[in-house]
Amino acid sequence: MMTKEEKAAYRKSYQAQNPERVAAVKKKWRADNKELISAYQRKWKINNPEKVAADNKKATKKGIENLSDSYVSDIFAKRKNSPYTAKELRQFPDIIETLRLIMKINRLCIIKNKENENS
Repeated sequence: MMTKEEKAAYRKSYQAQNPERVAAVKKKWRADNKELISAYQRKWKINNPEKVAADNKKATKKGIENLSDSYVSDIFAKRKNSPYTAKELRQFPDIIETLRLIMKINRLCIIKNKENENS
């Protein structure tokens, strides 16, 4: 009979030797247990609000820097005279790309103005 440590070492070596089989089993298990996984994720989010907030802040910051589709559509949809919601805007990638270019130009103008003031 194997001890806990021996079983863990055996499992680790088996997984290292058979990565494709392990990946296939994990993929099948995840497909079969979507409800269980989502319940676990909800529970984790409730128990770790600081980590969730930090992850959300990091994702938002990345979206702002890269001008992601979701960030651009959210900003435009928040305008008072916007006829579209953010979800509706995401159906029009050309509009989002145009808005993204406008935001990039505005950012460049701000940077240039700051450089001129410092000179």
